[in-house]
Amino acid sequence: MIRQKYIRYAVKGFVIFRDTDSMVHFDVDRAIGSKFDRVLSAGFVELGNGIVRCYGRSESMNKDSRLDDSIALANQLGITITGESL
Repeated sequence: MIRQKYIRYAVKGFVIFRDTDSMVHFDVDRAIGSKFDRVLSAGFVELGNGIVRCYGRSESMNKDSRLDDSIALANQLGITITGESL
């Protein structure tokens, strides 16, 4: 399973990027320009083998993951998940 970072926007949906020390949520948010879009949540995501799991928080943006992030991201990616896959 691959661990990555994500930011969830009200309009754009999810933006997923590599989990590295040099890429923090705040910098990615500034680079893609959320000026006209509201950040709903941010954190980490594990993807693989039909599993989508969002968790944690972004310290640089002071945003937590939300309970519905995993299901919403799976829907955006077109992945059908069951309760065991969360």
